[in-house]
Amino acid sequence: MTRQILDKLRDTVDRGDSWRPHDDPEHPNPLAGVALEWSSGRTKDGTRECDILVVRDDEDKVWSVWTWHAALRAQIVGDKDNAVPVERRPVQAGDFLAIRWIGKFPRQDGDGETHRYRTAIERPAVGEGSKLATDDGAFLDSLERYGQALVENPEPLAPAAANDDIPF
Repeated sequence: MTRQILDKLRDTVDRGDSWRPHDDPEHPNPLAGVALEWSSGRTKDGTRECDILVVRDDEDKVWSVWTWHAALRAQIVGDKDNAVPVERRPVQAGDFLAIRWIGKFPRQDGDGETHRYRTAIERPAVGEGSKLATDDGAFLDSLERYGQALVENPEPLAPAAANDDIPF
């Protein structure tokens, strides 16, 4: 009980290390864990602000996921360009998630490169949130399942083909 309280306090003041698998091969890829909270941060020169998702992984390490890249932002914030209220974002505190950085790819307009990500998110059932801090294995089982799915299928899914049989 005391450890859980201290962990929560530590996480409140410490966003952990910035998760940068594109710059550091030692960073987990995929990052699988539980979302702790949303935060925000600014560039070193203070000119730009960014949403940050704080995540605790299955090894109890805390990471901050900065949403600078449009593809990642669209998947976990809900909009690649505009602010989305925290309560309407696809990822909420207590959710299980896995994020895989797939790589850099040429932009469709041919102007530079873009980062691509693949995410999996699972919201715990009502009452399951209290199990997150226990050692019953439910947390790790869920992380292993989503982490393995991302390892087996690292490429993003292709868009669905158009279906002219739909009557509307």
